[in-house]
Amino acid sequence: MCCRHSGRADRADGIRESSPLCTDLTASSTRAEAARERIEEFYRGSMGMCRLMLDLPTACPPHDLLDIAAIELTERGAHGWTNLELRTTGPTGIAPIRHVTFTYWLPTITAVHPQQISYHSLWAHLENTDRTALVKLTTDGTVSLPITRLLTRKAGWSFFVRDPAGDHRLPTSFRIFLRTIATSGY
Repeated sequence: MCCRHSGRADRADGIRESSPLCTDLTASSTRAEAARERIEEFYRGSMGMCRLMLDLPTACPPHDLLDIAAIELTERGAHGWTNLELRTTGPTGIAPIRHVTFTYWLPTITAVHPQQISYHSLWAHLENTDRTALVKLTTDGTVSLPITRLLTRKAGWSFFVRDPAGDHRLPTSFRIFLRTIATSGY
């Protein structure tokens, strides 16, 4: 509020801008804002914690799960990550597959983050003929044009990873998912 007669500005909470209390509040607010800016600047140039979620076989021991997650991060272009940790596991509704969550640190918060794709959800949205075609894929991860179109339509282009030649191929974690599905007869 503004007091027209005295020429002094009053704040909406009734404290006059010229009062000692207001000066203390303003200085405190300025210090807090400066501290917030320093913290944000520190984190912009520092590390950012990220999360990776994959659907992987229930039979995999924890060290294998970590190896698969490391491969996934590398294939997806998340370079320079550190401190990869297995956080949680949970059911997916497909008996031989579990939902696994990992955390890791990246050098900057704005770095590339792998897309979070739920393989079991993708699987549930496929028709039986599409599932059969996926299970018959080659072990090297090369993908035929019809399969590329199917997965692009269902999951988007970012579902794929690129090999050194620049060709699209399936992520290692998805090939492991498909092998598990094929061997379990699900």
